[in-house]
Order: sequence, then structure tokens, then C-alpha cells
Amino acid sequence: MEHSRFFDSVNGDRVYPASSFSEFFASIIGTGVQSLGTNLQVLEVPGTMQIEIQPGVAWINGYFYMVDADKLQLSIDGADPNDLRYDRIVLRWDLQNRELTVKVLKGIPDVNPVIPALTRTESIYEISLAKIDVTAGKSFLEQSQISDERADDSLCGQAGLLVLVDGLDPSQFGSATDVATNTQSISELLDGTQQAGDAGKIDGKKISVSAVEPVGPSEGDLWIDTTV
Repeated sequence: MEHSRFFDSVNGDRVYPASSFSEFFASIIGTGVQSLGTNLQVLEVPGTMQIEIQPGVAWINGYFYMVDADKLQLSIDGADPNDLRYDRIVLRWDLQNRELTVKVLKGIPDVNPVIPALTRTESIYEISLAKIDVTAGKSFLEQSQISDERADDSLCGQAGLLVLVDGLDPSQFGSATDVATNTQSISELLDGTQQAGDAGKIDGKKISVSAVEPVGPSEGDLWIDTTV
């Protein structure tokens, strides 16, 4: 069976569900955080049992997530008086509940505590932003207790391009993080001025994301009008 999309609707004959859009984006953008640096970085709120998720963007299965400039604060449950506990800060894609949100996976205090496992099924998929060591008897968090897990491809990784970039096959790089490193981050690709690769094109065609029509377009170039 063949499929194509997207075309204008005439009297309701072209109505597309959300899955059509997520399938499209999943075919060109991998799962993970958009970049490293401070993008969705987990930081302590000094003197408290709270954490702060820094502004940034991520993708899971073609679905988009963003923390804006207001940042996001979450509370971590208090420490056990006797034993260490590991918690995890994850970004969870939940198809049944139709949401993509940051969650705290609380571990169990123990002499030899276990890090909470990630859930990855057809309806729930989690990527880990950080692991937190909740020290026994301690009433506040320090940054040294927060382990950044965004760069680990098995736990999170970067949302690299899954398309040909200047004639290079991304599969040769071996991971989404390598693809992102070698082809620039998605934010650089789609900021309205920057394009991928030295030639400023993806698969020989220029991509522009802006409210102003690009100057001197060529046949096959893509312009995403942000005013629509």
C-alpha cells in the first residue's frame, strides 16, 4: 500500500491525524535531546530538594518537546535516613495519555540501590536526562549528586538527522549523537538562516524556516513559513 502527504483539503477530503505528522518528523529526526550544552540540562536549586530543567528542545518518535525561558522546577522526595536512593529524571512520551513530559522516576533506598529502569514500549518511551544520588539523611541537593545522562546514546543521545546530508549516509556515523556532531544540531539547521553541511544544503536542497520568503530559491528548496 502506498502513502503520500500532505495536500490541501477540499471539503474535508484530506484530514490528517497527529500520527501522520509524527511519522513524517520521525523519518527525518531521531529521538533524543536537540543538542547538549545547557539544552534540557538538570541543575540543582541550591539549598533545596528541587531541580531545575534548563530551556531546550527534544524529540521522541517524531513528537516535539520544549522547555521555554521560564525553565521547569521539580521536587525530589526527601532522602531516606539510612540508605542511598537513586532517582532518574526522564522525558516520557506517553501515547495513551497524549503527552510528552518530564517525570521523576523514584528509586528504592537500599544498601545497594538500583537505578530505575527506563520504560520503552509501543505506547511509552522514556529518555533519561539525569540520574540523582539522593544521599541518606541529606536535606538538600548539590550538583555533584546529579549525573548528566543526555550524551549516552543508550539512555538519551542527540536527535540527529536521519536524512542524507550533502550526499553523506548518516548510517556510517553509527549513532544519532555522531550524526548530530557531524551535521550540526537541529537548531542550527532550522533557525531560518543556517543550513546543514558546508554547502548549506540538505541532500542538495536548501531548507529555510522563517517568516520571510528566501531570496533566490531553486527548484526543490524547502521554505517553512512560520507566519502560517
